[in-house]
Amino acid sequence: MFSKVDAKLKGLHPLPQPDDTPKTVKHLLVSTKGHILVDSIGAKKHPKKHALSRVNGDSVWKSVQSDFDQNVVAICQQRTTLQLWNVNNSAVSWQAKNLPHDELELAVPIFDTGVAFLGDRCLAVCNGYGQLRQYDIRASRKITSNATITKNDMMLTHVAKSRINENHLYVITQEGHPLLLDRRYECRVVRKMPGAKGSVRDCKVLAASETDLVPDSNELLLTVGCDRHIRVFDPKQKIQNDTSCGAAYLKQKLNCILFR
Repeated sequence: MFSKVDAKLKGLHPLPQPDDTPKTVKHLLVSTKGHILVDSIGAKKHPKKHALSRVNGDSVWKSVQSDFDQNVVAICQQRTTLQLWNVNNSAVSWQAKNLPHDELELAVPIFDTGVAFLGDRCLAVCNGYGQLRQYDIRASRKITSNATITKNDMMLTHVAKSRINENHLYVITQEGHPLLLDRRYECRVVRKMPGAKGSVRDCKVLAASETDLVPDSNELLLTVGCDRHIRVFDPKQKIQNDTSCGAAYLKQKLNCILFR
């Protein structure tokens, strides 16, 4: 797909289907070099590919589709601030401002590793230096809050919002441990959920409203990664070390979780 531009696929996102062409399936593809491609597969079995577009920057780490507008995708990169790509305009619709210099007037390195849409206008972004930043895209391009979560600049790899509490966020550390944070108290760590061994490649939050497998008014956190296990965590367990409520060995390294 991206062989001509010497890049690897970094994100694949389904797009809304047009009403006049119900048999057409569209996907948005994102490469590590910042290339954007809309791939349309119609009824003739031959895919129709739109022209390549580019985001600002060439070191994409992750892309995340908005839960509130499927035509909006957030792009996390190294050396380039967070961007929102709009499929309808085929262009960057919003980009965060550069970070202010530190106390020594040195440039602060940028390494965004994960993003979660908290609403249609609010974003939470974790980075490779153990920090969690929040943005309000309608109010400003500047950071609205910035909190250091881990010691010794330990990398945060994922961030996800709670389905039942708008003030709670989940982040995953480089060691693979999920942390439950409370946004009301400067993203204070409420609970640590040990159990995973090795890097976590993906995490998803499953609420009771989405499946009968979750108890009422509760949610579960699922993770997969390099230890070849899918793990299920219950953040409401009273004893912190017993939050892991299930695991299964799946024989190979896992990269993503998909719910249907």
